[in-house]
Amino acid sequence: MTTQVLIAHTGQRLQVVDTTQFSSLDEFKSWVARQTSIPAHQLVALTGQGKTVKVARLHQEGEVYVYDLRVTSATPGSAESLVSEVPAPKRYAVPKAPDYIDNSHDMAAWQTLCRERQTWALGLAADAARMEETTRERYSEMDVMIKCLDAAVANLELSIKKIEPQYAELKKYVKPALEEHTQLAVRK
Repeated sequence: MTTQVLIAHTGQRLQVVDTTQFSSLDEFKSWVARQTSIPAHQLVALTGQGKTVKVARLHQEGEVYVYDLRVTSATPGSAESLVSEVPAPKRYAVPKAPDYIDNSHDMAAWQTLCRERQTWALGLAADAARMEETTRERYSEMDVMIKCLDAAVANLELSIKKIEPQYAELKKYVKPALEEHTQLAVRK
């Protein structure tokens, strides 16, 4: 089964045809590091459920979500160079259609004008096809980023569920302790 490796901060998709080639998670991370600009020690890999990828279950995963720790835990200003931004496309200016004819009574002149207009129209169609392909690529990258965001949120929810009971227990003791502290502070 082919596994897709989705890179969170770039929207890049990698294909792993045979995940059994990795005997450890470090080998998998090294492979991803060679394919991307993420150092293996800065890489976090999650499942779609937000759990850390385990090498024993890697072959069962259809998608693995990869995050660069440098992006999320960077000092202000240093993360900017890690996230590559594709510049916005320039506004497309449609070239003027050929409309000049030497002699409106000459059939050869009309044929020349029609050929020029055909070339113009084919050029527009080719430009539109290139822009459409670029748009599809950007939407695919956005889809990857959104899927990675969903996995990261699932991971956060798992973490919160683990500590939520402890937080509720702590709240029981904090309010009386704060009240006692306030009373002691007022007495001084």
